Amino acid sequence: MTYKIFGIGLSRTGTTSLAYALKEIGINIVHYPMSEAQLFDPENDGACDIPVITYYKELDKKFPNSKFIYTFREKEEWLNSMAVYLPRKKDWPKSAWQTQHRMAVYEREDFDRDAFAKRYDLHDTDVREYFKGREQDLLILNICEGDTTEKLFSFIGVFNENAPKTFSNKNKLRIKQ
Repeated sequence: MTYKIFGIGLSRTGTTSLAYALKEIGINIVHYPMSEAQLFDPENDGACDIPVITYYKELDKKFPNSKFIYTFREKEEWLNSMAVYLPRKKDWPKSAWQTQHRMAVYEREDFDRDAFAKRYDLHDTDVREYFKGREQDLLILNICEGDTTEKLFSFIGVFNENAPKTFSNKNKLRIKQ
């Protein structure tokens, strides 16, 4: 692969589904890299989830011609999903790396609707402004509202008739949205 693919969506926006779809077609993407070395590893085809958000501008400079995929869902729907998700995750073990990046993105670990709404807006504005005039480098996907893998695969230039046609929500079986 001559370029890297980075998913820069917030939690609960389809990052797992994105990673799964890319892996299904043979792209070596790391879902939630657990170190800077893993994130910047030239052997990987890319990465997605929270740590990527904190480094995406650096990744853009380090890996020219990369493709960025901004998965999102409507703000109220996202807030409702986070309100259910974060309390469930509260007692899960977290590494210092995970805590560092969650704090960088959300500025807190516990759910606060107003604070998270602000962080959602800041991230959305930051991504759209950063890629303004570079639409060929950014795909905006709303997997939760039905954007298909066809849109993704067209953007990254992969045409495989055996590729999945829709995104699979691997978390839906484990965690109710």
